[in-house]
Amino acid sequence: MTRARVGDSLLALLCVAAVVAPIRPLFTPDSWIPGAVIMAVSVTVTGMLVRTLTRRDVPVVVAQVVVGVLLAGWLFGRGHLWYGLPTWRTMIAFNNILVDARETITTFAPPAPSGRGILLAMALIVWVTMLLVDFLAVTRGSPALAGIPLFVAFLIAASNSGSGMPVLYFAVAALVWLLMLSRSGTLALSRWDATSRAALRRERTGPSGWRLASMARGVAFASVVVAAAVAAALPHLPTRFLLEGLGRSTNATGSTESMTLNSTVNLERSLDSQSETPVLTYATTATTPEPLRVAILDVYEDGEWRQREGALAGVPRFDALVPGPVDEASERETIEVSTNNLAAPQLAIPYPPSDLTIETRWRTRGDGTVLVDQRVDTYSAEYLSRVPTEEDLQASREVPAGVGLQHLRVDAASANVVASVLSNIVSDDMSPIDKARAIQDHLRGPDYTYSLDLAGPTVDGSGNLVQLDPLSHFLLTRQGYCTQFASAMVMMARTEGIPARFAIGFLPGGASAEGERTVVAADAHAWPELYFDGLGWLRFEPTPASRVSGTPGYTSASWGDSTAESPTPTSTPTATAAPTRDLPQDVPIDDPQFQSGGSLENSGIRAVIDRYAWLGLVLLVGALGAATLPVSAWWERRRRRRAARGDAARVEVIWQDLLERLDDVGVTAPPDASPRQVGAHIWDETFLTKESRTALGRVVAAVERARYARPTEVADPEWIAALEKDAHLVSSNIVDSLQRSERIRATWWPTAGVRAWGRFAQQATDRLSRTRVRASEPEFDAPVDSTASDAFSRPNDSTSAAESAQSR
Repeated sequence: MTRARVGDSLLALLCVAAVVAPIRPLFTPDSWIPGAVIMAVSVTVTGMLVRTLTRRDVPVVVAQVVVGVLLAGWLFGRGHLWYGLPTWRTMIAFNNILVDARETITTFAPPAPSGRGILLAMALIVWVTMLLVDFLAVTRGSPALAGIPLFVAFLIAASNSGSGMPVLYFAVAALVWLLMLSRSGTLALSRWDATSRAALRRERTGPSGWRLASMARGVAFASVVVAAAVAAALPHLPTRFLLEGLGRSTNATGSTESMTLNSTVNLERSLDSQSETPVLTYATTATTPEPLRVAILDVYEDGEWRQREGALAGVPRFDALVPGPVDEASERETIEVSTNNLAAPQLAIPYPPSDLTIETRWRTRGDGTVLVDQRVDTYSAEYLSRVPTEEDLQASREVPAGVGLQHLRVDAASANVVASVLSNIVSDDMSPIDKARAIQDHLRGPDYTYSLDLAGPTVDGSGNLVQLDPLSHFLLTRQGYCTQFASAMVMMARTEGIPARFAIGFLPGGASAEGERTVVAADAHAWPELYFDGLGWLRFEPTPASRVSGTPGYTSASWGDSTAESPTPTSTPTATAAPTRDLPQDVPIDDPQFQSGGSLENSGIRAVIDRYAWLGLVLLVGALGAATLPVSAWWERRRRRRAARGDAARVEVIWQDLLERLDDVGVTAPPDASPRQVGAHIWDETFLTKESRTALGRVVAAVERARYARPTEVADPEWIAALEKDAHLVSSNIVDSLQRSERIRATWWPTAGVRAWGRFAQQATDRLSRTRVRASEPEFDAPVDSTASDAFSRPNDSTSAAESAQSR
């Protein structure tokens, strides 16, 4: 095997993949897998590369940790980096994201939604597991100890599945680990050529050895089969979960067909498919059913909506959950759910609810979102159908002090574009409700297109691509689906000083002949809720009529002149192509309020240079340093020979050079061993020709003579030259029998060159230290006696001259 230990590294990666695979059913969708794979592969690749450069353990682990931290920052900490480097701000951001992951894990039954926190948490878990396994099994060569982190990772999945795990998971993980164990007994000489391996294998391996190896493999395989059979025969005991939420199952066997509405919404993604999987079946007393709200996402960062972290507050009565006063004309409606496939803790009910009947423990957030401990098939609720008067709507002017500032926070990246669009649809003399209506009418107008596919890249008047944030891209291309429309209205309302929040849930669904309504996964929807003083939170519907045909009656400008009920919101999904669109004329790209930062090509290049110039500089310096290592090694060996005084010292230099060359190819001399023991070690660990073995014997004898024989003052240059030829013959014989990759590594990364650079660094450090000491010494102004100075200096000078003459 080579020093990179490619086979062992790939086996360790396969082991980690095998023990992590059972975690897949715990989360949906599988969006956490790519990040976890990248982090795991980074450990494997970095380990293989660094192990080819050094035999020490610490540099390998340090390099793997550094690469992992950088990758984690680039993958999950964008926006919190300093020129591409993680900082303390990155750590704080990671902590906040992991808090969200903890809340998801402890509240959701499997499969839990793969939000931003889950993506980071799973990537870090897989990375740490891979780091430990690679260190123990590959770097340290102890695959048996690597079974501990592998078992812990497997236990996380097994103890949180809530049901019996398929035996295949255990069998694959166990067999791969046993394969890694068996491989650890491979002879170290496997890196030599096939001829030498075959010869030594015939010498050292007999029939009894093969029988023992076959017996060991048979016992190992039988153990795995017996363990799997016994586990399948035993009853599945109650779950002893490590993480409270994931350990819960929605039924006795742990399998469930329930779905979860993702609590993280990204504005940059198109919707690839629309599932017709049933979610709810219900009946209602309302003639115009309201959408069924599931959650409020009130944090918007980097084009993504998510829930604000915070403790869940339990309340004893549902009537107290109605936020703000209730208008007198509000009507109480009921909803009877007969089939519910929405996974806990999510619950779909219209907002605002006033009563709930459900056979499970429930809690609520401050925004009125209801969370349940377990999924139930049936439940009923009562809610208020809001009918505010025009007088009350127009009377709402100022924002009350009780509304949180997060509901007025505007996205900085899209603020200029939002303000530019608003300047054409609202005016300062309009009331808040009239502004909200104007915003909704604008977004539902003919200039916007509802499509599950987002528009292509935008271009300016010169045809250059423009780099835009997701919300600005939507407002300029005017194509998207409910997520973009709702987000745009939230930011527009906030810009005008109207508190707004982003709600997700389901449209009322289609009605059957019997009066029941069925909600499918494709009915998932998003809408804005705006706050008006004295009225509380009111729903608006900016998504065009092609998707949602009806809007709340109070959102129409004719609300005060008509008491007709608004039509029922229904879903009619459509899909259009995503062409490259020109910018609309009313928001020109050269508008001074809109700073796009130039074309995409130029700004992208500048961003790459600004963020990763340091990385290119480091790689350049490293490449130049690696190129100088062979020269440094030659210079270091030459310096040693010139500094040696006497044949004994020259023999030691030759011996040291030989050991360094052999260490470069993985033949490391035992510490504190005698020359004869080192020679025997080289003899046993390599395949030498007869001539090379004789030369090695002469080199060992010369070292013993130089160390232990009586010193002589007569130099013998011919003997030293012959000894150098013997050492070169031994090293050449060993290096030439190596694989090409090992020869290249030994040539371009020699130990002598590394030590030369280390000596340079040490000399520079010592010189700097002496300079600092001299600078810190006080200066004395006392006169100096030149006679006394000469008296003290002359003997030293004469002594030095005498010594110099004697040496000549």
